[in-house]
Amino acid sequence: MTLYQLLAKVNFFAGKDKRGKTFKITEFNDLLPTVQDKLYNDELAVLVAGDVQNIPPYRLSITPLRPFISSSIISMNSGIGSLPSNYRRFVNLTANYREVDVITQSEFNSKRTSPFRRPSVNPFCYIVRLSVVMLPQDIPVIECNYFRDPTTPYYDYCQDSATLNDIYMPVGSRVYLNDSNVPCLYDNTGVLLASAVEKEVTYPIVSQTVELEWETIYHDKFVMSLLSAVGVNLDKADLAQYAEAKQ
Repeated sequence: MTLYQLLAKVNFFAGKDKRGKTFKITEFNDLLPTVQDKLYNDELAVLVAGDVQNIPPYRLSITPLRPFISSSIISMNSGIGSLPSNYRRFVNLTANYREVDVITQSEFNSKRTSPFRRPSVNPFCYIVRLSVVMLPQDIPVIECNYFRDPTTPYYDYCQDSATLNDIYMPVGSRVYLNDSNVPCLYDNTGVLLASAVEKEVTYPIVSQTVELEWETIYHDKFVMSLLSAVGVNLDKADLAQYAEAKQ
C-alpha cells in the first residue's frame, strides 16, 4: 500500500479508539523511520537467532528483509576493505569464486598462524564497523552480499488553496503553474490530480515522497506498530475490520 493508504488505515483505527489519537502527517513522518528501524532490527534478530555468524538458507528465502539484499564489489588493500555506507549485515562474501569464512576477531587472531595460503583453505575475515579485514592479504577484490539500510519513508503533501485540506503527492508527481498561472498537482504522466494547491516553495516542485520498500504483505506490521505508539493495540483479526468497512 502507499503511504497515503497506510496513514488512512492507521487513522481509521486510531479514530475509533478512545485511548488513541489520529496522526498528523508531520507526526507520521517523524515516527515512520523509528518504527521501520525497530521492525528491521527485530527481523534481523530472527535471521541470526542461534548463530550470529551464519544465516540458514531457508531463513533467507522467507525473511521480510529480502528487498534489502544488495551486492557490492569491495577493493582490498593489504587485506583491508571498506564496506558500503548503507551496510547493515553480511549475507556472504566471496573471493576468487570461493566463499570467505566470516569469523570473530578473536577467532581470526588465532587462525592467522594457520597455513591459510593453501588452495584447500578458504580465505577468512572479520568485520568491524564498516571495514572487513581478511587473510590472505593478496586478494585484490571481494564480492559482498549484504543487507542494506532501507530508504527513509516520507509522505509529501500540498494543500488545497480553498479548504487547506492536505493532498498526498505520489512519487513522481509535480506541482507547477497551469496556463492561468494557478499551481496544480499533476502525476508523473502529466494527468491533473488537484487544481489550485499550495506549497511553501517555489514552483515547479517535484514530490519528495518515498514509499516503503517492504513487501505489501508486511505493511500491516507498520500499522500495528504505529498504533501501538499512540496507545492502540491491535491483532491481525482486528485488521479485517478495515477491509470490511471499505467494501
